[in-house]
Amino acid sequence: MEAQDPDTDRVVEGDAGPATDVAELPEPPELTAALPVTRQDRPTHDSEQYRQMGIAYSVPAALVAPVIVLTLMGVWLDGRWGLGSSGFTIGGAVLGIVVGMINVVRMASRLGK
Repeated sequence: MEAQDPDTDRVVEGDAGPATDVAELPEPPELTAALPVTRQDRPTHDSEQYRQMGIAYSVPAALVAPVIVLTLMGVWLDGRWGLGSSGFTIGGAVLGIVVGMINVVRMASRLGK
């Protein structure tokens, strides 16, 4: 069947009438949002384990650093004042051991929390 295009006044082939045998479309599916898991939604077990590992690895430095620093300060004081003894060196080493042990006890208590 031929029809005339009203805009161009040309004859167009095809069905110009209303479509009567069109099948009904199915209902669209319902969509639900599935967002990816964010860092806040993940369990914090990993972060707690990393925190504990960080504390555990810093314990040796917390024990050794005060001993080295205070012993070197004692050596410097002994050399500066030239008393002929190593009293400041021994005192610095003992004080460094005490301070280092206090640091280790503090860190161990944080590790248990």
